[in-house]
Amino acid sequence: MEDLLFKFVSVFSSDRRFVKNGKLIILALQKYLVNSNKDVMRKIFDDKTLRSKFYHKADGIWEIDKAAVNDFVNATAGMQRVKEIMVQSKTKTVIKRQTARGTAVTLSWAKKNTIVAGGSGLSNLRHLDPVLDAKAVEDLFSAKAFVDFKRHAKKNTVKANDFNENDNYIIHGDNLPVLHSLKQKFKGSIKLIYIDPPYNTESSSFHYHDNYGQDTWLAFMKNRLDVAKELLSEDGFMFVHISFHQYAYLKVLLDELFKGNHVCTFNLLVRHTERILKGDKDFHDVMEYLLVYTIDKT
Repeated sequence: MEDLLFKFVSVFSSDRRFVKNGKLIILALQKYLVNSNKDVMRKIFDDKTLRSKFYHKADGIWEIDKAAVNDFVNATAGMQRVKEIMVQSKTKTVIKRQTARGTAVTLSWAKKNTIVAGGSGLSNLRHLDPVLDAKAVEDLFSAKAFVDFKRHAKKNTVKANDFNENDNYIIHGDNLPVLHSLKQKFKGSIKLIYIDPPYNTESSSFHYHDNYGQDTWLAFMKNRLDVAKELLSEDGFMFVHISFHQYAYLKVLLDELFKGNHVCTFNLLVRHTERILKGDKDFHDVMEYLLVYTIDKT
């Protein structure tokens, strides 16, 4: 429901009847939906996501799905007049309990529906809105051609003029468009994916950025986990390595994306317990976590 309300705010952002100061006016929207207002339903039809929710095809003709409209109105009937949903505002990350459908717990945050491109440094990040920046998102997700192949042997590295599917590949580049490019050929066929994402430790000692804002880090991870999951086969497994800094949020996010198909979590001793405590640390962080998920545990 939260994603659907965000979508309404995006589609009707310039219509003051329904959106005021970035907030969705639920009662006004309900009235126009119940009356099947022509202009409102046209806007809904023009948006692919809303069309799939509130229209259906009968004998090749699109018709308003009255039952879906009524379900939405009933589901939002108990909400306050102005729903506190801020699309562009900076709001805290919250955990929301769901009772109607889906997994038991889901994460909700201001930038959940944005696309975070880049990632090697904070200045390289781009936040794209799927609606307002639709063309840029389409370009980002379109398949890219891989070039400049090199073969690494034991003693040397040479330019590769031929390759096959049995080769192992190291691909340099932003992992989001790379994953979408790989999806063209490997969707639903990968047996195991292991990722070691930025821990978001607020450190600048790494070659990559490791000091994201909480909402940016979550959107960054969700974008990449969404497409990585599409690569997995039905009996494939996803392993995600993380430290205590983001373990709690990541666990809830993965539970949501994989619909609760959590296999196990390995607690890994990665540092010696007797090491000397650094001056900038209050505790020894000697443990890390390996979260394991699959498409369907049954």
